[in-house]
Amino acid sequence: MPHHQPHWRRVNTAPHRPFRITVGTSSGYGQSSDSNPGRIVERTIAAVEQWQAGRASSGLAYLPGVISSGTVVYAWVPLEGIPQTRHEPVVQYTGILSPAHDTHLRDEQAQEALDDLARTLGTMYDQTRVYCEFGAQAWVLEQDGHTTSRPAPPLADS
Repeated sequence: MPHHQPHWRRVNTAPHRPFRITVGTSSGYGQSSDSNPGRIVERTIAAVEQWQAGRASSGLAYLPGVISSGTVVYAWVPLEGIPQTRHEPVVQYTGILSPAHDTHLRDEQAQEALDDLARTLGTMYDQTRVYCEFGAQAWVLEQDGHTTSRPAPPLADS
């Protein structure tokens, strides 16, 4: 007997509103204290689940997403003029605002939720900066009173 393919139909559509948080998992510019990607992802999952539960119980926006690990590779030229390169482990939290569940969220609410989660993950991994994206916007959160060897330029007046 042939297998019957079920019928599928679109039930919700909405503008595409993707997001991403990228955070390093090693403190400062040294090696990660735990370079095992599986343990890093598990630790991040636990933190995100706790964050989501806290937000949900307070009636605040929480953003379902996917956690993945990777390596960021970057270069810079210090004052001595000799180019340097480095790589370090990162985790990314990515997703889209769901056309089935998040159409009521304004962009500002989603960005506030991203900032809140980025602060949580940045603090957990002892970072100075966390990189965020929402839709066509990208920004860097920098911990007050901290800086890196390559300071971020000031924000332009809007």
